[in-house]
Amino acid sequence: MSLFIFAFLSLLIKKLWPVILIVLLLIGITFYVALIRREKQRIEEIKEDIHALADSVLEVTPEEFFDIRSSRYGGRGGKYVSTEMDFAGVYILHNHTKDMFYVGQAKGYSKG
Repeated sequence: MSLFIFAFLSLLIKKLWPVILIVLLLIGITFYVALIRREKQRIEEIKEDIHALADSVLEVTPEEFFDIRSSRYGGRGGKYVSTEMDFAGVYILHNHTKDMFYVGQAKGYSKG
């Protein structure tokens, strides 16, 4: 019985290999397009955060700031998203242990 099933599947694969190949190719293309769309959406969200930061409508922690600043196109090794946008700004740091505030001015935001 198992020999019959094996022979049947072998014959089926021999006849349908072009269809199977096309289906696998379409699945691969669909997956790749989904990855590209997700990456574009991530970059747009980062750009919106940078614009909100420049327009003084967004408060961020130092960790969030450095996450935004270090975001890259395409991940590691890609160009920094923040290098396309440069703006001056003022920052306020609060030292909780000493209860002191530090104010500074930045003439540029990007890594350059």
